[in-house]
Amino acid sequence: MSARGHPNSRWAASVAFCILVVLAAFSSSTANDEISSGAESSAFIVGAWKLVCSTSPCPTPVTSPVVDTEFRFVNPTQLTATLEYAFFENDGTFCGCDRDTFTPNKTTVYTASGERNSSPSLMTCKGSSGALKSIVFAKHQGNTISIADATQTGFQTHLFGNITTSVDGSTFYANTMAQAGMKGVAITFQTLIEVNAIHQACVNFLGPLK
Repeated sequence: MSARGHPNSRWAASVAFCILVVLAAFSSSTANDEISSGAESSAFIVGAWKLVCSTSPCPTPVTSPVVDTEFRFVNPTQLTATLEYAFFENDGTFCGCDRDTFTPNKTTVYTASGERNSSPSLMTCKGSSGALKSIVFAKHQGNTISIADATQTGFQTHLFGNITTSVDGSTFYANTMAQAGMKGVAITFQTLIEVNAIHQACVNFLGPLK
């Protein structure tokens, strides 16, 4: 005659197993959230732009801004990706976009005034400051994008007074400069919706991907 475990013992063991599964899932999710939200690189990063002239609003072309922002986007991978970064007014209104091929280890450098002065202008913001949102993606089919393993990191330098461009054309300096890293955004269901919204706004502004 085989021995049987007490029903209460089997019930207690089942409950203990369920608790362990829930705790393990919660621990894993929390760890992943902490890693992604604390990262300085992401397929989606955000920063701030400033552009102030002696007359307001800044004319086009901008000739001698008193405040400007330099942006540096760095591809830390061996992937060739597509970089799209969009400008927004402080109230959230989209006001421009630029797009670049993001080759391995490339640093892409622009200024707010340089984007305003592009022909046609790639930054049509009316205000003096706002948000910059930058996305990268590894693949696309038509206008459908796939982030895959693409990522980026970025730096912004606000320039104040006597703004000068060095001879290499991609280094900017001024009497006073304040540099900060752009912030990596964790990739979640909601932020993926925003990534796709940024891409669609850029397609509407720049035209479709080639």
